[in-house]
Amino acid sequence: MMRTKMPGLTCCFTAIALLALLAAQDCFAYTLPKTGPTVNAFVPSGHKIMQQATGDLNKDGIPDAVLVLKDKKEEKENSDAEDVPRLLVIIFGVKGGGYTLSAMSEDTILCKTCGGVFGDPFADLKIIRGTIVIDHYGGSSDRWGFTHRWRFQDGDWYLIGLASRTENNFRGNYETKDTNLITGDCVIEKKPASGKAKITRSKVPVKPLSKLSNFKFDY
Repeated sequence: MMRTKMPGLTCCFTAIALLALLAAQDCFAYTLPKTGPTVNAFVPSGHKIMQQATGDLNKDGIPDAVLVLKDKKEEKENSDAEDVPRLLVIIFGVKGGGYTLSAMSEDTILCKTCGGVFGDPFADLKIIRGTIVIDHYGGSSDRWGFTHRWRFQDGDWYLIGLASRTENNFRGNYETKDTNLITGDCVIEKKPASGKAKITRSKVPVKPLSKLSNFKFDY
């Protein structure tokens, strides 16, 4: 018996799938205020500050703040929220008091379960020489680490530095790679399981810098 296609039914399934995808994308969408009197004004309901750093990020002489936020449900055992996005929130201090929202990202901080056997991969948040530096570390016997350096320039946030590390916890071998994405300067250090570490320096092609608003963690 010949089977006939049912375009109407196919379109229906397609529309349902699209709506489900949009709903999934929207369920982690957060709306933050544009201004607030305190840092806590930029913490959505149900969230808490994991780590906070303070420093002058836009070179106006007023202290700014960077927050890493997590869903409070993460703290409950067997929670469905263990792999929900964490938030990076950047706020600029205002003369006379208060803050304005500069940027927010759901794709910059790895989730609680993204580190593999090693556990929570989020390691540190710092402000160094006016840049935001974020460290991650994870894996099992074979481990990995990343350091991303962000800077506010030309009215937006750009990734200006990227460092990575791979190592074996038992054999003792490792490789690090530190790249200045503005100049293309790259430093690689390799150490075999037996022997001394060797450092090489090179230049890599300079590409357009990635914006925080378009960033997706790739590891």
